[in-house]
Amino acid sequence: MTIKLRGLIAPALVLAAVTARAETAYVTDILQLALHEQEGSSGSLLRNLVSGTQLEVLERKNYYARVRTADGVEGWTKANFLVADKPARLRLAELEQQSGALATDRDKALESLAAERERLAAVREQAQKASQLANENAAKLRQLQQENADYRSRLSVQEFSIPWKWSLGGLLASLILGFMGGIFWFDYRSRRRHGGHRIY
Repeated sequence: MTIKLRGLIAPALVLAAVTARAETAYVTDILQLALHEQEGSSGSLLRNLVSGTQLEVLERKNYYARVRTADGVEGWTKANFLVADKPARLRLAELEQQSGALATDRDKALESLAAERERLAAVREQAQKASQLANENAAKLRQLQQENADYRSRLSVQEFSIPWKWSLGGLLASLILGFMGGIFWFDYRSRRRHGGHRIY
């Protein structure tokens, strides 16, 4: 039993050691395509084209295509590797760039929103103060109107109501003055008739 167990353990250890030394690898998506002066990879090599290089196709012939690069270099390359759609790596780079731009726009929008919220809070505070001041002014106005009404009512009472003591005093004074005036007038008329002498 021990020998069988040792026989199974030894291959397992060897397999584990081989697996531990193995590395993981991926197929690259970066393709280098040769650009030659003539068709069929003949002629001198003009340059190596990497994945995503934009080309203008001038002519297709068999398995090759005559192309022009963005900087004006013309040559022949394999037509099988030319596609109409952008490679995923370029699309991903563009999306990352757009995502970065959107993130920047979002940050600016958030900053603008924060600033607008601060302005709104300031406007609300000013509106609250203005409302409070308006309420205080309205209360003061009502108080002044009430005081004005009180003063008017007092003046109207004072204008049309004369105390009875004053009325009686005025009546007595009028009688006395009238009596004295009558005596003075009678004396004056009597002296005038009798040459300045009083005759009673």
